[in-house]
Amino acid sequence: MSMPPFTTTELTRSCLRIEEEIDAKRLELSQLTEDLAALELEATDLHRLLGLFERRYLTSVGALYVELDVLYARIAEARSKKAAADDDDARRDAFRAQARADQSAREYQRAHAEPPETIAKGPITSSLKKLYRQIAARIHPDKAQSEAARQSRTRLMAELNEAYAQGDESRMREILENWESSPETVAGYDEAADLERLTRTLAQVRLKIWEIEGELRRTKLSELYSLMLRVEEAQSHGEDLLGELAAELSAEIRLARQILEELQGSE
Repeated sequence: MSMPPFTTTELTRSCLRIEEEIDAKRLELSQLTEDLAALELEATDLHRLLGLFERRYLTSVGALYVELDVLYARIAEARSKKAAADDDDARRDAFRAQARADQSAREYQRAHAEPPETIAKGPITSSLKKLYRQIAARIHPDKAQSEAARQSRTRLMAELNEAYAQGDESRMREILENWESSPETVAGYDEAADLERLTRTLAQVRLKIWEIEGELRRTKLSELYSLMLRVEEAQSHGEDLLGELAAELSAEIRLARQILEELQGSE
């Protein structure tokens, strides 16, 4: 026995249910993309602050660490030369000390090789943050409905992040204006296909939120972030933690030079 065809009323109800589901998903997507934009702003701000702090750290104490590690390497080498020919421990100590000195030098050079303008060009104001969230919520790659659209949005997002990091409001507004006049902002899809795209887009946005939350947690567990907090806490009490560290390193350098001079003088 064949099933009776849908009546006009049933079809109408079905279409209404799809429309209601689409509206609900669009509303959810709108909220999630705002949440995602806020998280990405937090991540961008955190990376920017850590970049500035790392540069400050390496500038104030990085060179001292490099100098101290070089001295320790030379001390280990001098001791290795004085050790017996079969003293493998002395040779290993010299090798490890030299490797540590090389690593310190590479890290210091890497930090100073980065152009200052890539870190900060202008102040990051509350209005700039609001503008970033507004644009990011509109152009985010996870809202793309095709691979070509995703690539286009990814390029725009990279441009937005760079403009924001540099405090370039005019460039950010230009990105927004170009986006609003692009073909991708034109609506008009079959309802069933639109519902499927919305469902998949929501899944992508939820995954991205989960990934950024994880990235933020890992960053906040890093040694650099912990040191930045300690420096800021000390500064709030009128203390210069980096200055104190620099003074301690300078004292260690003087002692290391003395030890090296004694080893070289006894050759």
